[in-house]
Amino acid sequence: MLVAISVVIALPGAVFFNDWWMGMYPNRAELTAGVVAGPAIFLLALALATVATQWARAALRKPVESLKYE
Repeated sequence: MLVAISVVIALPGAVFFNDWWMGMYPNRAELTAGVVAGPAIFLLALALATVATQWARAALRKPVESLKYE
């Protein structure tokens, strides 16, 4: 959830900065939706994979083992 919020907050700033910066060049590349959505989807998938592995590790661990160290 925090990664999705950070993507929503950072995306407009990144698009604005990129448009401003590329405007200085005479031969500029256009910013398409794929260029913007690709990294955002990758970050969300990476965060989901990280959370899923931690969740699976915690789900497969015996509760007695966890309580022993607390």
